Amino acid sequence: MYDVAKACCSSDGDFVYEMKPLGPADSKMLFFQRLFGSKEKCCPAHLTRISNKILEKCDGLPLAIISISGLLASKAPTEDEWGRVLNSIGRGLAKNPDVKSMMQILSLSYFDLPRYLKTCLLYLSVFPEDSIIDKKRLVRRWIAEGFIQKEQGQTLHDLGERCFNELINRSLIQARARDIDMYGEVTACQVHDTILDFIVSKSEEENFVSVLGDGYQITHGPGSMVRRLSVHASSKEKASTMTRLNLSRVRSVTVFDYSVELPLWSKLSFLRVLDLHGCRQVKGDHLTDIGNLFQLKYLSLRKTEVCELPEQIWKLKCLEILDLKESKVTELPAGIAQLQGLVCLAVDKGVKLPDGAERMTALEDLDCVDIFKQSVNFPQEFRQLKNLRNAELFLSSDNCSVEGSHKEEYMNDIASSLCKLSHLLSLSIDVDPKSREDFSLDSGGDDAPTGLQRFEITSHFISKVPNWVRSLSNLRFLTLHVKEFEVDDIMALGLLPALVFLRLVAHKRFPGRRVTICGADGFHSLRHFDYGCAIPITFEAGAMPMIEKLTFMFSICKTALLVRNDEFLFPFGVRHLTSLDSVNYLLHWHRKEIDGWITEKMAQMAHMSCEQLKATIREMEAIEQMFTSEKRMEKAARAHITSPELTIRRTVQWRISNVSGNRLTSAILQPSPQIHKLRGIKAQVEEQIRNCLLQGNGYCQCRGLL
Repeated sequence: MYDVAKACCSSDGDFVYEMKPLGPADSKMLFFQRLFGSKEKCCPAHLTRISNKILEKCDGLPLAIISISGLLASKAPTEDEWGRVLNSIGRGLAKNPDVKSMMQILSLSYFDLPRYLKTCLLYLSVFPEDSIIDKKRLVRRWIAEGFIQKEQGQTLHDLGERCFNELINRSLIQARARDIDMYGEVTACQVHDTILDFIVSKSEEENFVSVLGDGYQITHGPGSMVRRLSVHASSKEKASTMTRLNLSRVRSVTVFDYSVELPLWSKLSFLRVLDLHGCRQVKGDHLTDIGNLFQLKYLSLRKTEVCELPEQIWKLKCLEILDLKESKVTELPAGIAQLQGLVCLAVDKGVKLPDGAERMTALEDLDCVDIFKQSVNFPQEFRQLKNLRNAELFLSSDNCSVEGSHKEEYMNDIASSLCKLSHLLSLSIDVDPKSREDFSLDSGGDDAPTGLQRFEITSHFISKVPNWVRSLSNLRFLTLHVKEFEVDDIMALGLLPALVFLRLVAHKRFPGRRVTICGADGFHSLRHFDYGCAIPITFEAGAMPMIEKLTFMFSICKTALLVRNDEFLFPFGVRHLTSLDSVNYLLHWHRKEIDGWITEKMAQMAHMSCEQLKATIREMEAIEQMFTSEKRMEKAARAHITSPELTIRRTVQWRISNVSGNRLTSAILQPSPQIHKLRGIKAQVEEQIRNCLLQGNGYCQCRGLL
């Protein structure tokens, strides 16, 4: 329990030791020590493979390893006996008396939970073992089921996230490193198989969830009411038992493996949650009579083959959450605008909303709307969504509803509408990478979404930093990809008092400019800074007093043209950042970018003087060094940095992963064919200079280079 550990800290400087699962070696040591009294070498050869599978199921949890090995110690050492134990993990293990002690220990954690958390935990029995459970999906379902109770000053989604985090802090659900986003927030979780088995057992006792799946037995009789049904049966025989269940008062139906005949929705009048996520066999005809589900609050058709929603969708007056992501739906029916209780709408980028969207006054979460696929009235309708808290927008480059000069006016209206959404907390704008448009988000007025806490521009670039960003006093997370960037922009961002995460990437080169950051320039709360601008940066004493992670992101071609020594690649003054834990250098390269640079230079070389050719050679060498000279880069970096963790990586995308260790690491990228081509041209140029009779006297007369 993390909260208990934190309460035991005598000061803020103390650290909480977070338990990690055992690694493969320690897991084997514990497992075989308990079984055979010594290490792996005593394991019979015929049990090696199955013991490895059992250890995979235990997933480094000592309690599970001790309990399962104790159970195996009472069994004959045969593949069949051990195989039966393996198959029982996550499927009825809780009923085995030989692991009673483990279940008693898990019961301690369960009965210590407050009532609302017990309900949220039991609900996880809906999901099959080894599922990656998306946080948004889980929290939205909790809300639709009525598990999350309102509190003054808190949204239901915030309260749901708090429950999610409490379960993580109590180690009842697990967050993998890959499910933590760049802001440090958990986006998904898993339930350990042994804990899931415990949850399923408790859920069956209380008739909370009925699981119809291979390896699970529904224990209540045919006349018993099913309250929540989870279907993940792959066998026809198991699926056929669904017809014998009493579903007259079922509250939620979740189907993971569609090998069953879906029930007639008209008979499920108490249904609140219908989740068909991932059922590719589900099509539009399966939604017949869905308009009769008058109490339905949650409907997910994500990853189904549904092409269009029925017109009767307007009858679902209680519907709060509609998820159509990765389905075949391209246009929403007019009836959607009549769902005035709809809180969350999740659609794909190309989906067109109906006219009258401003009537969806309860809408809080809009994900993800292509603004150029909407009607010309969309900006005016958008600004009427006063309760909107989270918005994800997309700026496309083709098949737009507005063209030419009207597009600029349309964008101005969108920016103006955004600035009038006073409850907006999170705004994400994804720009089409193929776009050549010069999008601006500047607002013509003094309005700004001052409550905004997260703002990100991703995938591509807008023209510049929006003029209203400097007014966002509550902003905590900021990601900006801009074409043009002024030194004054970063100084303005430094004055944002709540900013803890900043990623700034600029598209163009800026020769002659420099950024110097000192203590008076703000950034007093900043903990994570990703810098991807071709402007040299220097840190002075007192700068960024709270910074923990610093990442420099460079385009290899653009940076090479500016580098004349190590000053730019390894900025001065990093040693002044006394709270720094890690420094990363991310070197970005793209085949087309290098090809374009080579083509441009080859077109110019025939008319260059020898001095210009020598300058071109230096640029080639700078690009080549960024691919080949790792020791030089490490030595140069260590001259500027005292951070215990240093990472240098090359990548074709702006992606940063968590890296541990105290030594330099570099990506395994072999020099590309473009680098070999570069070396060949360089050799030709050097030969050309050596043979030139007019070195330094005007243009080189050797014309055969191309």
